[in-house]
Amino acid sequence: MDEPSKSWFGRHIVLTVVLAAVGVLFVGLVLLGVIGAAVGGVPDEPVAAAKTTAPPTTEAPKETPKPAKTTTPEKKAEPQKTEPQKPETKAAPKVSDEDKLRKGLSTAVEGTKLTEFTSGGIIRVEFPLGDNLTNNLIRAGAQADTVAILKTVKESGVKFDEVMIDGTFPMVDQYGNEQDDALVLSVSYTQDTVKKINFDNVLASNIWDLSDTPAFIHPEFR
Repeated sequence: MDEPSKSWFGRHIVLTVVLAAVGVLFVGLVLLGVIGAAVGGVPDEPVAAAKTTAPPTTEAPKETPKPAKTTTPEKKAEPQKTEPQKPETKAAPKVSDEDKLRKGLSTAVEGTKLTEFTSGGIIRVEFPLGDNLTNNLIRAGAQADTVAILKTVKESGVKFDEVMIDGTFPMVDQYGNEQDDALVLSVSYTQDTVKKINFDNVLASNIWDLSDTPAFIHPEFR
């Protein structure tokens, strides 16, 4: 008796195995999908992209239009005037007390000479008596000149101990000899005496009487 015939699956073992594997795989995939859906739940809705709010635009303040600049025409530079250079003024040389006094005396009484000068010491002055019609007039003129000399010495500010004044006049001696500058007057005054004299009120006729040493006066003019 012949062996019963094998079924289709028996004859096609390899194909059967392949189909079984595919079936298992399909079932597995379906199960995986069901399990994943159960675990993950409803899928989240897509998150809308965050809206970026732009900061409000602040308009820049409008600038007030500036007035147009008025262009002033440039002044042409005037040529500088060159002033002529002034000659340098040299400082006047310092005048000594002696020169100052000498100049003052020659102005006060014509022909007056400063014959001796010691600062803080002796001042000696010589002057010619002016001629006149009479001896009395000559004496009066000599007395006025003596006042002028003492006043000049005082106003000069020169320091001294004593001022001596000599007066000369042309004379003929007892021997008949003529002298052009014979000494006919000699008086002297200390600084203290000169300071005391008020030259605005003093009488010229008394000036020789104020001499601090005995006055020498030629007999012709006493």
